[in-house]
Amino acid sequence: MIKIINKFYEIPKTLVTLFSTLSSPSSPSPVIVYHDVASHKASIVRLNNNKSGIYCWVNLINGKTYIGSSLNLGSRLRDYFKHSFLIHPKNNKLLIYKAILKYGYSNFKLEILEYCDVSVLIEREQYYIDTFKPSYNILTVAYSSLGFKHSEESLSKLRSHLSILNQETAFKVHVTDIVNNTTTVYDSVRKAALALNTDLKSLKYHENKKSPKKPFKGRFLINIIRH
Repeated sequence: MIKIINKFYEIPKTLVTLFSTLSSPSSPSPVIVYHDVASHKASIVRLNNNKSGIYCWVNLINGKTYIGSSLNLGSRLRDYFKHSFLIHPKNNKLLIYKAILKYGYSNFKLEILEYCDVSVLIEREQYYIDTFKPSYNILTVAYSSLGFKHSEESLSKLRSHLSILNQETAFKVHVTDIVNNTTTVYDSVRKAALALNTDLKSLKYHENKKSPKKPFKGRFLINIIRH
C-alpha cells in the first residue's frame, strides 16, 4: 500500500480566503488572505516555507499597509511572529514592527500578493509598492536598505540561496515500513526526516542504495528519488 503525502496542505476556512491558485502578473488581487493571523501563526509559516513571493500586512483599524518580499516567506514571516525580533534595537524603528506591537496581530490581516521566481522578485515587489503606495514602507524602492536596488552580484547570491532551498524539495522519498509492509512517499527529504523524527544527515546516511544498510530504526527502508 502506498500513501502519498501531498505537498499541498488542507487549509482551514477560518484561516484563509483563497482567491486563486495562480497569481496574475497584471492583477493586484492577492493569492491568499490570512484573516486570523493571531491564531494560526505556525500554519502560516508552514504553508509558506521555502516559497518566494510578495506579502502585504494590512492594518484593519486604519487601513495602512506594508509590502515586502522574501526568498523564503515562511522564514520571513516567522520573524514577524517573534516578539524579541520586533523589539530588537536594529528593528524597533521600522513602522510595520511598531504597528504590530501597538495594534496586535488580531488587528491585521496578512495577504500573499503572489508567489514568484526569485529572478523577478524585486520587479514584482516594486510593482506592488508603486501600485498600492503602502504607508508603512519607509523606502519606496523594492528590496532596499539604502534606497538603491541590489547589485547583480547581490541578486546572484539571492538566486543561489533559493536554489539551495529548492534542492531540499526536489526529491521524492520512499519510506518502507518492513513491519507493517507499507510505503509512504514524501515530497521532500525534510518532510520525511520530520515524520521519522530525525535529521536530514541521518536520513541520507541510512538511504538504501546498491548496498543496502540495516533498516533505519530497525524497521524503515529509505529510498530517495532524485529528479
